[in-house]
Amino acid sequence: TFLVTGEVVGQRPMSQRRHTLRLIEKQAECQGIVLRPLSAKVLPPTGPEDADVVDRDLLLDVAGRGRKVQLALASKLNLTGFSAPAGGCLLTDKNFSRRVRDLLQHSDDLSHEDLEALRIGRHYRIRPGLKVIVGRRESENDRLESLSSGKVLFSPSDFPGPVILVVGKPDSEELELIGGLIRRYSKQTYREGKISVHDPETGTQIVQATGVPSDDWLTQHLI
Repeated sequence: TFLVTGEVVGQRPMSQRRHTLRLIEKQAECQGIVLRPLSAKVLPPTGPEDADVVDRDLLLDVAGRGRKVQLALASKLNLTGFSAPAGGCLLTDKNFSRRVRDLLQHSDDLSHEDLEALRIGRHYRIRPGLKVIVGRRESENDRLESLSSGKVLFSPSDFPGPVILVVGKPDSEELELIGGLIRRYSKQTYREGKISVHDPETGTQIVQATGVPSDDWLTQHLI
């Protein structure tokens, strides 16, 4: 077993210096099993190379902040649609990494959709086994709807407001609570409308939430 990353020695001024890479491996308890194909030839051989699982001669010696080699390689391999070479890894963002940690703690079986949803909306952990994701804008509402296969989806029935994707199975009281979240993030003048709840197992029903979660509740359950 070994790990493969796209790190390049010296590309990031803080996180990809040689001694930082060694420190990360030590703290993650994965010394000798992290393979960095782009910079392998400027780093000591790893376990997979020593064991002839990976041919070191096929690996690269990229170092520094330039991107010419990577872009040329992408062109050679006909790779398109990748992000512009700017910014850092999302896992270094404390808010995003908190969502990842929560997902790993509460999920035994992960899907691509679960990971994609981490980038969208506001996330609230109601209890172990039940999380909701609240869309913040129309584009996020549309994306949550596209990720809702097999999941419960809340949406305002006759007023403008956010869509909520539910990961887990809410009980009757939690239906009211989630409906209240829609009211919380809708404009004040639209908080009296009906809320549609689509469950792939039981069909669609209408709920009438009578209140909204408090600011303290939101802070306590925000992921």
